[in-house]
Amino acid sequence: MSTEEEFEPAEPLDAPRGPRLVAIVIGALEALLLVAYAVSIAVFELVGTTSGIAGRTELAAPILIVLIAVFGVLIGIVTRAVWQRRSAARTPFLLTQAFGVVAAWTLTDGTDGWVRILGYAVLALAVVAFVCLIARSSELDR
Repeated sequence: MSTEEEFEPAEPLDAPRGPRLVAIVIGALEALLLVAYAVSIAVFELVGTTSGIAGRTELAAPILIVLIAVFGVLIGIVTRAVWQRRSAARTPFLLTQAFGVVAAWTLTDGTDGWVRILGYAVLALAVVAFVCLIARSSELDR
């Protein structure tokens, strides 16, 4: 066996498709939107105006920025693990979607129409991602 054969790279995983791809896209979208929201809070804090939740809570803006950004990054890491078919990522991904359902449910009782629409959209995305990962959960074990 030559040295070239010993260090051959492993076969790349095939591209995700079907339900797993939908779950990955939703997870990536959630991660991206959370990080973008954290950045928007930081920008609004620097400009001196309020932005949504940051202006109405008693939490200091820096703490809120860090919490939301870290949560977004962690969702991104878990979504990447789902992309790589790591079965250990299934539980954190499903828990994230369950948390999304809880957060969305509170938004559906909002006083403004746009808050309710946002709540139903987040609720739908979380349920779809949950179902898609369950539907093809055995695909993560290959």
